[in-house]
Amino acid sequence: MAEQHGTHPRARALLENLELFRAVILTVTRVRSVHPHVPTEIYAFESENDYRPFQPFASASGFFRPTLRINFVALSAGLDAEAARAILYHEYTHFVIQNEGAKHFPLSHLMGLGLLTLSRPVVTLTH
Repeated sequence: MAEQHGTHPRARALLENLELFRAVILTVTRVRSVHPHVPTEIYAFESENDYRPFQPFASASGFFRPTLRINFVALSAGLDAEAARAILYHEYTHFVIQNEGAKHFPLSHLMGLGLLTLSRPVVTLTH
């Protein structure tokens, strides 16, 4: 599900926290499945400079882009760890809604739910 160059500890921590977030979504919502209909690749860039060529617009620290054959999530992990997790959770929320597929929600609803995840404290795994 994720694209990870090397075994960078920050990338691994992001993926572990994403797995925790997936479990929480299944526990506290009516979402039936978080298994993608198409593969999902997650790109966490080490710095803002590395992420910038892929940035859809100047204020976007991350994005979710669905296509017919693959879903892309990209974010700058060059921020502090909590901010990177919040962005990943926000973008993954867009994936979950898109993945449900039975209903098509207006963009304003998708953005609203995504913004809600940014307003909540981030749960972290401790090693």
